[in-house]
Amino acid sequence: MSTKRNGFTLIELLVVISIIALLVGILLPALGAARRSALDIKCKNQLRQFGIAFMAYATDNRDTLPASLDDRNNEYYKTWLMAGSPPFQRFMRYCPDDGSIFSYVGDSRELYRCPALEEGATQSNGRPSNDGKGSNGKFDYSVFTSWNNAKVDQLPAQAVIARNGADASTYVDIITPLLIEEDPEFSSNNNSNYDSQHAWDDRVGQWHNGDRGNFTAYDGSTASFEGDGEQDNPEAQEWYAAAPNGLRRSLGNGKFGLNSNGSKVSIPGGTIEYDFGAWGSTKK
Repeated sequence: MSTKRNGFTLIELLVVISIIALLVGILLPALGAARRSALDIKCKNQLRQFGIAFMAYATDNRDTLPASLDDRNNEYYKTWLMAGSPPFQRFMRYCPDDGSIFSYVGDSRELYRCPALEEGATQSNGRPSNDGKGSNGKFDYSVFTSWNNAKVDQLPAQAVIARNGADASTYVDIITPLLIEEDPEFSSNNNSNYDSQHAWDDRVGQWHNGDRGNFTAYDGSTASFEGDGEQDNPEAQEWYAAAPNGLRRSLGNGKFGLNSNGSKVSIPGGTIEYDFGAWGSTKK
Protein backbone atom coordinates (compact mmCIF):
# COMPACT_ATOMS: atom_id res chain seq x y z
CA MET A 1 0.00 0.00 0.00
CA SER A 2 1.48 3.33 -1.05
CA THR A 3 1.64 6.39 1.20
CA LYS A 4 0.68 9.81 -0.21
CA ARG A 5 3.40 12.45 0.29
CA ASN A 6 2.20 15.99 1.05
CA GLY A 7 5.47 17.96 0.98
CA PHE A 8 9.12 18.25 -0.04
CA THR A 9 11.82 16.19 1.49
CA LEU A 10 14.65 18.05 3.18
CA ILE A 11 16.98 17.27 0.29
CA GLU A 12 14.47 18.56 -2.28
CA LEU A 13 13.96 21.73 -0.28
CA LEU A 14 17.70 22.32 -0.05
CA VAL A 15 18.03 21.79 -3.80
CA VAL A 16 15.29 24.34 -4.50
CA ILE A 17 16.89 26.87 -2.12
CA SER A 18 20.28 26.33 -3.77
CA ILE A 19 18.81 26.91 -7.22
CA ILE A 20 17.06 30.10 -6.06
CA ALA A 21 20.26 31.37 -4.44
CA LEU A 22 22.19 30.63 -7.63
CA LEU A 23 19.63 32.48 -9.76
CA VAL A 24 19.67 35.46 -7.38
CA GLY A 25 23.47 35.53 -7.53
CA ILE A 26 23.32 35.55 -11.32
CA LEU A 27 20.51 38.07 -11.68
CA LEU A 28 21.43 40.63 -9.02
CA PRO A 29 24.49 42.03 -10.83
CA ALA A 30 22.47 42.27 -14.04
CA LEU A 31 19.60 44.00 -12.23
CA GLY A 32 22.06 46.35 -10.53
CA ALA A 33 23.65 47.23 -13.87
CA ALA A 34 20.22 47.75 -15.41
CA ARG A 35 19.25 50.07 -12.56
CA ARG A 36 22.46 52.09 -12.92
CA SER A 37 21.87 52.37 -16.65
CA ALA A 38 18.33 53.61 -16.03
CA LEU A 39 19.58 56.22 -13.57
CA ASP A 40 22.26 57.27 -16.05
CA ILE A 41 19.60 57.81 -18.73
CA LYS A 42 17.44 59.78 -16.30
CA CYS A 43 20.41 61.94 -15.32
CA LYS A 44 21.19 62.72 -18.96
CA ASN A 45 17.56 63.60 -19.60
CA GLN A 46 17.67 66.03 -16.69
CA LEU A 47 20.87 67.59 -17.98
CA ARG A 48 19.29 67.92 -21.41
CA GLN A 49 16.43 69.86 -19.84
CA PHE A 50 18.96 72.15 -18.18
CA GLY A 51 20.61 72.74 -21.54
CA ILE A 52 17.26 73.74 -23.00
CA ALA A 53 16.56 75.95 -19.98
CA PHE A 54 19.90 77.76 -20.25
CA MET A 55 19.32 78.50 -23.92
CA ALA A 56 15.74 79.62 -23.28
CA TYR A 57 17.06 81.97 -20.60
CA ALA A 58 19.65 83.31 -23.05
CA THR A 59 16.93 83.96 -25.63
CA ASP A 60 15.14 86.13 -23.09
CA ASN A 61 18.32 87.89 -21.96
CA ARG A 62 20.20 89.25 -24.99
CA ASP A 63 21.66 85.82 -25.87
CA THR A 64 23.55 85.82 -22.56
CA LEU A 65 23.85 82.77 -20.32
CA PRO A 66 22.83 82.93 -16.64
CA ALA A 67 25.39 84.04 -14.08
CA SER A 68 27.43 81.35 -12.36
CA LEU A 69 29.31 83.78 -10.11
CA ASP A 70 27.30 86.05 -7.83
CA ASP A 71 27.86 89.80 -7.90
CA ARG A 72 29.07 90.66 -4.42
CA ASN A 73 28.27 94.33 -5.05
CA ASN A 74 24.65 93.69 -5.97
CA GLU A 75 22.43 91.99 -3.41
CA TYR A 76 19.78 91.15 -5.99
CA TYR A 77 21.95 89.80 -8.77
CA LYS A 78 20.93 86.23 -9.50
CA THR A 79 23.04 83.25 -10.38
CA TRP A 80 21.45 80.19 -11.96
CA LEU A 81 21.07 78.82 -8.40
CA MET A 82 20.50 81.77 -6.10
CA ALA A 83 19.85 85.50 -5.79
CA GLY A 84 22.82 87.61 -4.79
CA SER A 85 25.42 86.51 -2.26
CA PRO A 86 23.36 85.69 0.83
CA PRO A 87 24.47 84.07 4.07
CA PHE A 88 24.97 80.33 3.95
CA GLN A 89 21.81 79.72 6.00
CA ARG A 90 19.68 81.61 3.46
CA PHE A 91 21.34 79.70 0.63
CA MET A 92 20.39 76.44 2.30
CA ARG A 93 16.78 77.56 2.58
CA TYR A 94 16.12 79.17 -0.79
CA CYS A 95 18.43 77.37 -3.24
CA PRO A 96 17.59 76.54 -6.01
CA ASP A 97 14.17 78.20 -6.01
CA ASP A 98 15.62 81.73 -6.14
CA GLY A 99 17.90 80.90 -9.07
CA SER A 100 17.46 82.60 -12.43
CA ILE A 101 16.49 79.44 -14.33
CA PHE A 102 14.17 77.78 -11.79
CA SER A 103 11.09 78.80 -13.76
CA TYR A 104 12.74 77.57 -16.98
CA VAL A 105 12.89 74.01 -15.60
CA GLY A 106 9.26 74.01 -14.53
CA ASP A 107 9.99 74.89 -10.87
CA SER A 108 11.24 71.34 -10.39
CA ARG A 109 13.72 70.85 -7.54
CA GLU A 110 14.09 67.20 -8.51
CA LEU A 111 15.92 68.12 -11.71
CA TYR A 112 18.80 69.62 -9.71
CA ARG A 113 19.63 66.27 -8.09
CA CYS A 114 21.38 63.45 -9.91
CA PRO A 115 19.20 60.35 -9.31
CA ALA A 116 22.30 58.16 -9.08
CA LEU A 117 23.80 59.98 -6.07
CA GLU A 118 22.13 59.84 -2.68
CA GLU A 119 22.06 62.83 -0.36
CA GLY A 120 25.13 62.85 1.86
CA ALA A 121 27.03 60.42 -0.40
CA THR A 122 30.31 61.04 -2.17
CA GLN A 123 31.08 60.04 -5.72
CA SER A 124 32.89 56.74 -5.20
CA ASN A 125 30.22 54.04 -5.18
CA GLY A 126 27.91 56.35 -3.26
CA ARG A 127 29.73 55.75 0.01
CA PRO A 128 28.57 57.87 2.95
CA SER A 129 30.67 60.79 4.11
CA ASN A 130 31.20 61.63 7.78
CA ASP A 131 32.94 64.96 7.20
CA GLY A 132 30.16 66.84 5.44
CA LYS A 133 31.68 66.36 2.00
CA GLY A 134 28.73 64.51 0.51
CA SER A 135 25.89 65.64 -1.74
CA ASN A 136 24.10 68.59 -0.16
CA GLY A 137 20.72 67.25 -1.25
CA LYS A 138 19.94 70.48 -3.10
CA PHE A 139 21.90 70.18 -6.35
CA ASP A 140 24.58 67.95 -7.87
CA TYR A 141 25.34 69.99 -10.99
CA SER A 142 27.49 73.06 -11.49
CA VAL A 143 28.45 75.52 -14.24
CA PHE A 144 31.98 76.38 -15.33
CA THR A 145 33.05 79.81 -14.13
CA SER A 146 33.92 80.85 -17.69
CA TRP A 147 30.30 80.76 -18.78
CA ASN A 148 29.34 83.43 -16.26
CA ASN A 149 27.06 85.66 -18.39
CA ALA A 150 28.89 84.51 -21.53
CA LYS A 151 27.38 85.21 -24.93
CA VAL A 152 25.98 82.07 -26.56
CA ASP A 153 27.54 82.82 -29.94
CA GLN A 154 30.99 82.96 -28.32
CA LEU A 155 30.88 79.40 -26.96
CA PRO A 156 33.48 77.20 -28.70
CA ALA A 157 32.52 73.77 -29.99
CA GLN A 158 35.57 71.96 -28.62
CA ALA A 159 37.52 71.99 -25.37
CA VAL A 160 40.49 70.06 -24.05
CA ILE A 161 41.27 68.41 -20.72
CA ALA A 162 44.74 68.19 -19.28
CA ARG A 163 44.74 64.64 -17.90
CA ASN A 164 47.81 65.38 -15.83
CA GLY A 165 47.78 68.79 -14.20
CA ALA A 166 51.55 68.70 -13.70
CA ASP A 167 52.00 68.29 -17.45
CA ALA A 168 49.32 70.25 -19.29
CA SER A 169 50.63 69.05 -22.64
CA THR A 170 48.92 65.71 -21.99
CA TYR A 171 45.42 66.73 -22.92
CA VAL A 172 42.52 65.17 -24.84
CA ASP A 173 39.78 66.74 -26.95
CA ILE A 174 36.24 66.84 -25.64
CA ILE A 175 33.02 68.57 -26.63
CA THR A 176 32.71 71.84 -24.72
CA PRO A 177 30.84 71.34 -21.43
CA LEU A 178 28.31 73.80 -20.06
CA LEU A 179 26.78 72.28 -16.93
CA ILE A 180 28.47 69.30 -15.33
CA GLU A 181 28.03 66.77 -12.53
CA GLU A 182 30.26 67.82 -9.67
CA ASP A 183 31.91 65.50 -7.16
CA PRO A 184 30.93 66.83 -3.72
CA GLU A 185 34.02 65.26 -2.15
CA PHE A 186 36.35 67.69 -3.94
CA SER A 187 34.37 70.90 -3.94
CA SER A 188 32.27 73.26 -1.87
CA ASN A 189 29.17 71.80 -3.51
CA ASN A 190 28.40 69.69 -0.44
CA ASN A 191 26.92 69.73 3.05
CA SER A 192 29.60 72.15 4.27
CA ASN A 193 29.02 74.89 1.69
CA TYR A 194 27.13 75.76 -1.47
CA ASP A 195 28.64 76.98 -4.73
CA SER A 196 27.05 77.78 -8.09
CA GLN A 197 30.19 77.42 -10.20
CA HIS A 198 32.61 74.70 -11.31
CA ALA A 199 36.02 76.25 -10.69
CA TRP A 200 39.52 75.90 -9.26
CA ASP A 201 39.92 72.38 -7.78
CA ASP A 202 36.33 71.22 -8.31
CA ARG A 203 36.13 67.87 -10.08
CA VAL A 204 33.61 66.05 -12.21
CA GLY A 205 31.70 63.23 -10.54
CA GLN A 206 32.21 59.65 -11.72
CA TRP A 207 29.45 57.59 -10.15
CA HIS A 208 27.92 56.22 -13.35
CA ASN A 209 28.83 53.00 -15.19
CA GLY A 210 32.43 52.99 -16.37
CA ASP A 211 33.47 55.77 -13.95
CA ARG A 212 31.64 58.27 -16.10
CA GLY A 213 30.37 61.72 -15.25
CA ASN A 214 27.65 63.33 -17.36
CA PHE A 215 27.44 66.88 -18.62
CA THR A 216 25.40 69.15 -20.86
CA ALA A 217 27.39 70.31 -23.87
CA TYR A 218 27.44 73.81 -25.33
CA ASP A 219 24.93 72.79 -28.01
CA GLY A 220 22.37 71.37 -25.56
CA SER A 221 23.32 67.74 -26.13
CA THR A 222 24.55 65.48 -23.33
CA ALA A 223 27.86 63.65 -23.14
CA SER A 224 30.02 61.81 -20.60
CA PHE A 225 33.48 62.29 -19.17
CA GLU A 226 35.24 58.94 -18.86
CA GLY A 227 37.26 58.73 -15.67
CA ASP A 228 39.94 56.32 -14.61
CA GLY A 229 38.48 55.24 -11.27
CA GLU A 230 40.88 57.39 -9.29
CA GLN A 231 40.17 60.47 -7.17
CA ASP A 232 42.87 62.59 -8.75
CA ASN A 233 40.87 63.36 -11.88
CA PRO A 234 41.34 66.68 -13.69
CA GLU A 235 40.29 69.73 -11.74
CA ALA A 236 38.00 72.37 -13.21
CA GLN A 237 41.00 74.61 -13.91
CA GLU A 238 42.47 71.91 -16.19
CA TRP A 239 39.67 72.21 -18.76
CA TYR A 240 40.50 74.67 -21.57
CA ALA A 241 38.75 76.17 -24.58
CA ALA A 242 39.43 78.91 -27.11
CA ALA A 243 38.31 82.33 -25.90
CA PRO A 244 37.03 84.95 -28.39
CA ASN A 245 40.56 86.33 -28.69
CA GLY A 246 41.74 82.92 -29.91
CA LEU A 247 43.75 82.02 -26.81
CA ARG A 248 43.04 78.85 -24.92
CA ARG A 249 41.82 79.81 -21.48
CA SER A 250 41.04 77.68 -18.44
CA LEU A 251 37.31 77.17 -18.02
CA GLY A 252 37.63 77.13 -14.25
CA ASN A 253 40.44 79.57 -13.45
CA GLY A 254 41.12 82.84 -15.23
CA LYS A 255 44.77 82.75 -14.16
CA PHE A 256 45.74 80.01 -16.58
CA GLY A 257 45.80 79.17 -20.26
CA LEU A 258 47.61 77.00 -22.80
CA ASN A 259 50.21 78.25 -25.25
CA SER A 260 50.59 77.03 -28.83
CA ASN A 261 52.44 73.85 -27.87
CA GLY A 262 49.93 72.92 -25.16
CA SER A 263 51.99 73.92 -22.14
CA LYS A 264 50.26 75.60 -19.22
CA VAL A 265 50.94 79.34 -18.86
CA SER A 266 49.89 82.09 -16.48
CA ILE A 267 47.64 84.85 -17.85
CA PRO A 268 48.96 88.35 -17.01
CA GLY A 269 46.43 90.09 -14.83
CA GLY A 270 44.27 86.97 -14.73
CA THR A 271 42.01 86.32 -11.78
CA ILE A 272 40.62 83.12 -10.35
CA GLU A 273 37.20 84.14 -11.59
CA TYR A 274 36.12 85.84 -14.77
CA ASP A 275 34.27 88.91 -13.50
CA PHE A 276 31.11 88.35 -15.49
CA GLY A 277 31.94 86.98 -18.85
CA ALA A 278 35.33 86.79 -20.52
CA TRP A 279 33.44 85.07 -23.32
CA GLY A 280 31.72 88.13 -24.74
CA SER A 281 29.26 89.24 -22.07
CA THR A 282 27.77 92.72 -22.24
CA LYS A 283 26.57 92.53 -18.63
CA LYS A 284 28.51 94.05 -15.78
